[in-house]
Amino acid sequence: MQELQADSDLPVIGRQSELTDLIRVLNRQTKNNALLVGPPGVGKRTIIRDLIKHLDQTKATKIYRLDLGQLVAGTKYRGEFEERFTKLLNNLQELDEKIILYVDDLPGLTTIGQADGAISAAEMLKPILEAGAIQLITSMTHAEFRESLDPDPALARHFQRITIEEPNEREVTEILAVWEDRFAAYHGVSYQWDCIRVAINLSNRYLSERALPDKALDLLDEAGAMQGNDGSQKVTPDDLAYIVERHTGVKVRGVMATERDHLLNLVPMLHAKIIGQDEAVEKVANAIIRSRAGIQNPQRPIGSFLFLGPTGVGKTALAKRLAEVLYGDQNEMIRIDMSEYMEKHAVARLVGPPPGYVGYEEGGQLTEAVRQRMSAVILLDEIEKAHPDVFNLLLQLLDEGRLTDAKGRTIDFKNTILIMTSNLGSTKILESLEENGELVSSTRNSVLEDLKHQFRPEFLNRIDDIILFNPLTSTDAEQIVKLMLAELTERLQNQHVNLEFDPAVVTYLAHVGFDPVFGARPLQRTIVQMIETPLAKKIIRQTRDSSSTYYITQDQSGFTINQK
Repeated sequence: MQELQADSDLPVIGRQSELTDLIRVLNRQTKNNALLVGPPGVGKRTIIRDLIKHLDQTKATKIYRLDLGQLVAGTKYRGEFEERFTKLLNNLQELDEKIILYVDDLPGLTTIGQADGAISAAEMLKPILEAGAIQLITSMTHAEFRESLDPDPALARHFQRITIEEPNEREVTEILAVWEDRFAAYHGVSYQWDCIRVAINLSNRYLSERALPDKALDLLDEAGAMQGNDGSQKVTPDDLAYIVERHTGVKVRGVMATERDHLLNLVPMLHAKIIGQDEAVEKVANAIIRSRAGIQNPQRPIGSFLFLGPTGVGKTALAKRLAEVLYGDQNEMIRIDMSEYMEKHAVARLVGPPPGYVGYEEGGQLTEAVRQRMSAVILLDEIEKAHPDVFNLLLQLLDEGRLTDAKGRTIDFKNTILIMTSNLGSTKILESLEENGELVSSTRNSVLEDLKHQFRPEFLNRIDDIILFNPLTSTDAEQIVKLMLAELTERLQNQHVNLEFDPAVVTYLAHVGFDPVFGARPLQRTIVQMIETPLAKKIIRQTRDSSSTYYITQDQSGFTINQK
C-alpha cells in the first residue's frame, strides 16, 4: 500500500457536488463505502485525490491506495494469495488511526482467487465490509460495474454508488486552460488563443467513444509534443485537426485551410465522373457543405439519401465518387447488399449476433466497419429487399446518429454519409420521359406515392432527401464513353502504353453499346469486347520494351488499331 497525496498545484474544477456526496457517504455509520462510476476520462481519480484536501470533514486521517500488482506478486500456489490478503485486512483493522482504503481495480481484485476450491477476494471482503471494519473507495466504468458488481448484489449492497458525468463545456474550458499552461511549459511551445475551443469541438465530434476532459487534454498534449519535436513554437487548431485525422482517419482539417476551395468546387468535382444527374449531385454536395460549415444537426449523420432510378444510371457510381472525393479512395465506402438481409435472423448480422452465437466476437458487419473507420460512405444497396426489422435499426441511426452493437458498445455514425438505393418505380421512370430526358412531374409524384406503400412514413421522414435519377440519354452515353476510355488510357500509361482515339470511335461506341433500359453497364461491356480485347492482343504481340502509342480509328468494318 502507499499513501495517496494531493496535487497541491492542480485545482479541481466543477466537482463540488460530487465531492460533497462522497464526503456524506464516508461519514455514514453503515455502508460507508463509496463507488464512483462513470466513463473513463471524466476525472474519477481526480475527485478522490481532491478528497485528501478535505479529509478533515471526514472521520479518517489518511487514504491508502492498494497496489494490486504487489499484492498478487509471487503467489504461485493455492492459498498464498488468501493468506497475504487476510494478513493485510487484519493489519488494517488493528491500526490505531482510521484510514480509507482506495482500491483502484476492484473488478480485478474480486476475480483473484476464483480457482477451484479457493475463496475469492470478494467473499473475503464481504464480512469485513458488513462489520464496518474498513472503509473502501473504488472507481470503475459502467461496463466494469455491469460485469463485476451487478452479478454479485451481496457485494454491491455495501457500496453507495456515486455517478460521475462529464463536466459541462464551461468547466472543461477551465480545466483545459489550467493544463494548457502546464503543457506549454513542458513542451516549450505556446498555444494559439482558440486551441481550447477547437480541442473541445473536435474531440466531441470525432472522439465520441471517449469522455471529456480526458480526450481534449490528449489532443492538446499530443499537439504540443508534435510541435515541440518539430522545433515549432506555436500550436494551432490545424495541428489539433491533424492529430484527430491521424487517430481516426477522418478528414478534419478541411474548412480550416485550403479545403474551402475544395468544398466550393465539390459540385464540378462530382460532375466530372457523374453524367446526367445534376439534381442528385447538387443535393448530395449541398449536404456535405452544410455539414462542413457546422450548420447541419451534429447529432445526425452528415447526410442520408434514398436514390431511386433504373439500373445503370449512376446511383452506385455517385456513392463511389463521393468516397473518392471526400476520403481520397473509393474503398472508403462500406457497401452492404440488402438482399442478404431478407430473413429475420439475418438482421442481427448488422450489429452482431447475441452472446453465445457464432460470430459474436467478430462484431456486426455494419457497426464494426464504422467503428474501425469512424468516417465513410455507407451504401445500402436494394434497400427495398431488406427485412422490416432492418428499418427499426435505421430509425435510430438516422435520428440519433448512433447504433448499439451486440456487445453494448455505442457506435457513432455522425461522420458517415448514408446512401440507400432502390429500383422501385424504374418502369414508370423509363416509360415517362420528356423530350429533354427529364422526368415529368406526374411520374415523379407517382413514384413517390409508391414509396409510401413500400416504406413506413417514420422511415421516410428521417431521410434528408429522396432523389430520383434520370434515365440516361444518348448524349449522356457519349460522355460516359469518354470517361471510360480516359480511365482505360490512364491504366495503360502505367505500362508505358499511350492510347489515342478518333472522335468517331466515341460516337460509334455510344451508338452500339447504349441501351436506355440497362443504362451505362452495356457500354462497359462494349468497350471490353470491341476495344480492350483487340488492344490486349496487340500489346501481347509487342516485342519492344520501350513505350508505345496506339491510335484507334473507326471505319465501316469496325475499329482499326494502329501502332505509331
